[in-house]
Amino acid sequence: MKHLYLSFFAILLAYSGAFGQVNATLYFNELNQLTTEDKAAIKREVAMDMSQLQFNGPFKDYDSKGNLVAEGTYVNGSKGGLFKTYRNGQLESEIEFNDNEFVIREWIDATGQRQVTNGAGTFTMPYTYLDRGVVGQTWKTGLMHGQMKDGKRDGKWVFDSEQKIVLYEEDYKAGAFLKRKGFIHSQNRSYEMSYRFDARPAFDYIAIENLELDTTSIKQLQQFFEHYPIKGIEQVQRDIAYPGGMAAFMQDVGSNIRYPAQDQRAKIQGQVIVSFAIDEKGQLKDLKVLKSLSPTLDAEAVRVIELVAPKLVPALLDGKPYESILSIPVSFRIG
Repeated sequence: MKHLYLSFFAILLAYSGAFGQVNATLYFNELNQLTTEDKAAIKREVAMDMSQLQFNGPFKDYDSKGNLVAEGTYVNGSKGGLFKTYRNGQLESEIEFNDNEFVIREWIDATGQRQVTNGAGTFTMPYTYLDRGVVGQTWKTGLMHGQMKDGKRDGKWVFDSEQKIVLYEEDYKAGAFLKRKGFIHSQNRSYEMSYRFDARPAFDYIAIENLELDTTSIKQLQQFFEHYPIKGIEQVQRDIAYPGGMAAFMQDVGSNIRYPAQDQRAKIQGQVIVSFAIDEKGQLKDLKVLKSLSPTLDAEAVRVIELVAPKLVPALLDGKPYESILSIPVSFRIG
């Protein structure tokens, strides 16, 4: 059984020698969660790097009737170039991506009104954003209102919550970001920030990119790949993998930590080292603490690993899964 140790400093090198490009067919429900074919609202045909579990190349999305609803390209997990969406066979949007930056080239709203043409116009568009709450992070939606001019952001952009409450306002001039204002409505006050709100067009399909699971149908990610084998997987060699790579795994571990109040008061900080196995079925096994900080911090480290582990998939040798062990640090820092 192979034993792999990852640190925050070495994590980006963990898969430097692995590569496994395949063409995959994936199924997603109305919440954009990975599901079974019979529950699918979207079928995605996509080029995929199975060593990093990320999209890498062109994709096309089809609805349950086989109609094309979206197409575009990924480069190493990031959106690149033009993404297009369609409604009733007609172009709905054309948005150019460079990593997580985007420029709206064409946009037709739900009523059929063309609001942006050739990178110019005033629009209202659904968007999605990551809400980092006390009990973990959740993708939420809302409406953004803004103006494009000569293919650049211009004027005031307003971001409403799903409840139509203004969350933020941003000012732009010829594509340059000027400032952002946030609102605390319960206190009837506002505040300014010097960085942009990470809002993304709603069709961005964040849950799809993260391979979020429909847990009513799929308990572990490996179950999907067992049920829907991917042609060419026999060429893939990899260690334990996670959607977006192991850097994404460590990020999800960190973002879901709840720092116990008693340890904060006692100013206990450092790293809990945990070890666990992922067997050939994708099951978490033998989770234990190798280096302790306190009983409550140890328990929190174990909890967060159990939370994110269902999306870990087993190591592969010539495309065949095998059990291996992973040791990682879970960091707790005050301030």
